[in-house]
Amino acid sequence: MAPPSPNGAPADGDLVIARDHNGRSGSYVVSVTPSPAQIRYPSYGHALSRAKAWTAQIHSTIWFTDDGQSYHVDTGELDSHLREQLIARIEGEYLEMPGLRLTIEQAQRLWALDRDTCIAVLDDLVHSKFLICGPDRRYRRASDGLVQRKSMERIGLAVSESS
Repeated sequence: MAPPSPNGAPADGDLVIARDHNGRSGSYVVSVTPSPAQIRYPSYGHALSRAKAWTAQIHSTIWFTDDGQSYHVDTGELDSHLREQLIARIEGEYLEMPGLRLTIEQAQRLWALDRDTCIAVLDDLVHSKFLICGPDRRYRRASDGLVQRKSMERIGLAVSESS
């Protein structure tokens, strides 16, 4: 694979994240240069998280393109010890506060994390099935709501699928 272009543009085989101007608002697409957009994601964070996973396999560079400008994306990885500490801290917060539901932005503020680190750690917790990312894009403990749902069903109250 060719090294990144010296003029600050993606080289063939690099991954490019771009705003999806043809899809719904706020969505992003990921493609491999020079191909057209290939996969749509609901947010930049989701697109970046997936792009990072791909670059680990294909050893390419990630770029963000917006309004004709290309920007190299820093993919510095977390030290494994630091990652384990963050995961333990976040798990602890969710265990101490049943019902906690956070957006990525709220989680960033609560734990003073940059967006990429926050997404990476939350994705790890989703992958381990400790957290679930709901349709409202809020992260909650996978076991939250199970006891409440069973109690509501027992007394005959309707339970929505989003609870």
